[in-house]
Amino acid sequence: MADSPVPRPHYGGHFSLPQLARAAVYHAHGYPADATFEVIPTELPLGSSHAVAAGAWWAVEHASRGATNTAFVAWAAQRAASMGVDGQAVTSLLTEPLHAEVEAPHAGTALPLGAPLFQITGPIAQLVLRMDRFQTVLSLGFGSATRAAALCKAADGCSVIDDASIHHPDPETSSFLAWCGRVGGFSGTTHTTAGWQWELPVVGVPSEHSKLCNLGDAMIPADDLHAAVAGLVRRTTKSSVVLKRVCLDHEVTDETDLDRLQQLRRALNRYGHRRVRICARVAPTPEAVATVTKSAAPVDILILSSPWWGAASTACVPLTLPGELPAEARNPASRGPRQRRQLHRDGNQISLQPWGSTGLLHPLYSPRLPLPVVPVLLSRRSPLRASVHAEMLVPPDSSKVTGR
Repeated sequence: MADSPVPRPHYGGHFSLPQLARAAVYHAHGYPADATFEVIPTELPLGSSHAVAAGAWWAVEHASRGATNTAFVAWAAQRAASMGVDGQAVTSLLTEPLHAEVEAPHAGTALPLGAPLFQITGPIAQLVLRMDRFQTVLSLGFGSATRAAALCKAADGCSVIDDASIHHPDPETSSFLAWCGRVGGFSGTTHTTAGWQWELPVVGVPSEHSKLCNLGDAMIPADDLHAAVAGLVRRTTKSSVVLKRVCLDHEVTDETDLDRLQQLRRALNRYGHRRVRICARVAPTPEAVATVTKSAAPVDILILSSPWWGAASTACVPLTLPGELPAEARNPASRGPRQRRQLHRDGNQISLQPWGSTGLLHPLYSPRLPLPVVPVLLSRRSPLRASVHAEMLVPPDSSKVTGR
C-alpha cells in the first residue's frame, strides 16, 4: 500500500499507510473497545548504561489532534478505497482528535531496557492509526536524551552546551532536540526560541558570528594564538568590553589542541584575564568529551556544535486487546497480549508490578486531563535520575498481574 502512482502530499507523512488501513478495518467493522499499547526501549545508544525517558508529551501533542492537511486526507482515503478499505472510515479516523488515556514516566527518569516509555489506552482504531507517530517521536526523544546523558557523564561535571540543535532545518524538531538535551543533562542551549518556549537555560558561546562588543565572547585563531590574544586584549581595553568567554576556532581533537588550550590560559592570565572562561568545541561522542575532561586542559565549558542526537530502537507492545477482535485483524507481528503494568523503583532496581495508580508511570493526558502547557521535567537532583542497569528490569509475578 505504500506504493502509489499519485505522489503523497507534503506534510502528510505523520501517518503510516499500512497502520491506517488496519485501523480503518477496525473502524469500519465497529470495534470500538479499548486496547492498551506501550512503547519500550529495546536498544541503547552506544556508551549508555540506561535509558532516559523523554518525548511522551511531544508524542501526545503531535497525535492528539487529527490530520489538518485536507489534501493528504483525500489522498489517503482514495488510496485506501483502491485497496478495498472503506475510504469514509479513513476520513473519519484521520480527522477526529485522540480520545485516550496516557501514562508515562516524567522526562529525565532513568529506565532499564524493556521499561515503558509510554503507555496508552483507548479505542484500538485510534491507537493503531497513531502508533507510528508515537513510536517515531519517542524513539527520537529517548534516544537523544539518552545520548545527551552519556555525553554529560563523560563530561564529569564540566558544563555542556548545545550549539547544534538551533541549526536543524525543521523548527519544531529543532526545539524538541534542544529540550531533549536539557532532559539528558546539558547545562544550556544557544537555541533562544526553544529556551523561551520550554523554559530552557539559554547560553551565549563564542562563535565566528558573535560580536565582541555585544557578548564579550571571542574566537581565537589556533595558528596564531599569542598574537590573537594580545590583539583581543587591546580591543577590549579600548572598547571597555568585559571579556567573558574565549574559544579556539576549531574543534579540540588531539594533544596539540589540548596544549593550545594550556597556552591560551597562560596568555589570558598574563594579561590579567584570569576569570575569562575557556570553551572547547568537541565532537559529540563520549570518547571525545572524555579526552578533554580527563586531560589537564583548563576547559570550563564544552560546546557541541555538531549533531549529537539520534533515534534509538523501540518496540510497540500490545498489552490488552479487545476480546471480540478476530484473530485475522490482530497484528501478526505481535507476540500476543499481556497485561497492563506499573513501574516501581527500589534503589537502583526497577520492577514491573500489577497496575496501580502510584509508581513511575504518571497520568499525562486523558479526556478529563488536558495535556500540560509544558512537559514535566525532573529536577536535575531528583533521585529518579540516578543510574540503573539496563538488564535490571524485574518482570512481574504473572500470578499476581491483573488487567485494568
